[in-house]
Amino acid sequence: MADYDGLLDGLLLYLQIRDWAFEKMKNHPVGAQAFDLEVHQYLYLSNALSATDLTGETFYGENFRRPAYKTDFDRNLIAAFDTMVGATSSIGGEEAYAYVRELRNSVVHRGLGSAVAGHSNQKFVFALCPSTTTNSSGKKTYRSPWRYIVELAVASNAAFNAVIYSELEKHKFFDLAQQKIAPLSKVMSTIDTCNVMPYWAKTMAREAFTKFDYPKFATEIMITKLRDLKIHLQSKKADSYTP
Repeated sequence: MADYDGLLDGLLLYLQIRDWAFEKMKNHPVGAQAFDLEVHQYLYLSNALSATDLTGETFYGENFRRPAYKTDFDRNLIAAFDTMVGATSSIGGEEAYAYVRELRNSVVHRGLGSAVAGHSNQKFVFALCPSTTTNSSGKKTYRSPWRYIVELAVASNAAFNAVIYSELEKHKFFDLAQQKIAPLSKVMSTIDTCNVMPYWAKTMAREAFTKFDYPKFATEIMITKLRDLKIHLQSKKADSYTP
């Protein structure tokens, strides 16, 4: 059974960091440290792919990407990337998606500098995409259909958002998550076993939870989280953005 609490909290964290880093990438001022842009692009790539992978792992298990680029989940991602690059590039969705994934691997796992070259529009600086990237063995090479990493991010946001949202809808996540409210007994147990709360704070917390309508409170928190998740997955404000 899917871990709805883990998926919701994990997705929210990944998407919040992804979108924060994306805004920073779009607005990197001329004269600012190149290191800052490296960090923002590192955070963007790692969290964008982590959100996607968490969704796949939750619904399909640890083998959701084996064989790579051949599973139903991957085919949906490839189709989404096809939609994003098909009209402007001869590079298809499979190669585009593989490029993004292997660029993430190169930056996060193999130390590739992601801001070694870029252009300026006199106000902001935009890092160029490496023309190609390879898998870990170096045997497979993937071309980039984008000039700038921020353009890659615009396309990736649209593709990843579409597939993640589709999976959540298909598995009735938004409806079922509201039924997965942690019981008050679990909350009390969490308070009791917390090793960073002093005894007096635990006593106050336990008393507080017994004096209000916990089910109503927990449901409102869950609804707020689900609303925030939908906002991150349905945002369209960057669709037409170009450097």
